[in-house]
Amino acid sequence: MDEREKLDLLEDAQGKMFEIIEILEAVFPDDGNVQAYMIDHLKIKASGGHGFLSNDLNFDDLMERVREEV
Repeated sequence: MDEREKLDLLEDAQGKMFEIIEILEAVFPDDGNVQAYMIDHLKIKASGGHGFLSNDLNFDDLMERVREEV
């Protein structure tokens, strides 16, 4: 699999993560437990632009790893 194929797959997976987050926010708009223990964790994994103090590995990091492969 070449770099472009890997990046396309990761971008697709990241998009699906964002869709899941939107669904959960719509289904549980006022549930603090779901927000804190599920949605926020998914946001951290989905992208580096989550705004939380976390260095957890996320999809942006994975795409950068693919770009840096030799």
